Amino acid sequence: MNKKAYSCLFALIWIFMLVGCAEFRVETHLNSDGSGFRRVAVAVDEQAYQLIRQQKLDPVARLKTLADQIGARVEPYQSSGRVGVMLAKDFGSLEDLLAWNQTGLGEEIRVSRHDSFFTTEFRYEATLDSSQYDITSLPQGGPQAGKVELRYILELPGTILEHNAIEQTGNRLVWILDPVTRARYNLYAVYRVPNIRNIRIIIGASILVIVILVVLLAFQIRRSIRGY
Repeated sequence: MNKKAYSCLFALIWIFMLVGCAEFRVETHLNSDGSGFRRVAVAVDEQAYQLIRQQKLDPVARLKTLADQIGARVEPYQSSGRVGVMLAKDFGSLEDLLAWNQTGLGEEIRVSRHDSFFTTEFRYEATLDSSQYDITSLPQGGPQAGKVELRYILELPGTILEHNAIEQTGNRLVWILDPVTRARYNLYAVYRVPNIRNIRIIIGASILVIVILVVLLAFQIRRSIRGY
């Protein structure tokens, strides 16, 4: 990802706030192999969104151009009566996910891992600077801005062991942050997934042992039948 795409997203927030309260959502889905995808969405209520379109403002067009340059997708976004736009991008590994630290999103992601024979335990941490999203102070004499609701969502594989999210539904964790506080939020989640590589080794070795035992047993039975 690059910072231009996020500059355009922040411009979208500013425009949306002129007509009402805006929602900024950062959503990350992780698979057990470290791949996954990320969605960053900006939305307002449907009436406000139609008002923006009536003003012939088209920030989405520029966002689509930037998205094409970085291999991302721009998709319509709708949730709980709010409508907006979403920037989505897949990543193939945890290293690719860490590259989001360079996007200007005000976020620093850290992922550590501890391997045991049957499982691997991950600790996902994110430090989020909410002041990056506090754009409620518009130039003097300008229109009154609405409020930004910042949602940080993390969908994890395996078993979640601990976290400091305010909501959990299955493997989906949600933090709701207030940019007006201009605070640095420290978010974390610990989860465990099966160590597929070692499990495959055990299964393969077990199958090999069974095959050897079957062959030896067959050979022994054959010798017994022949009498020697």
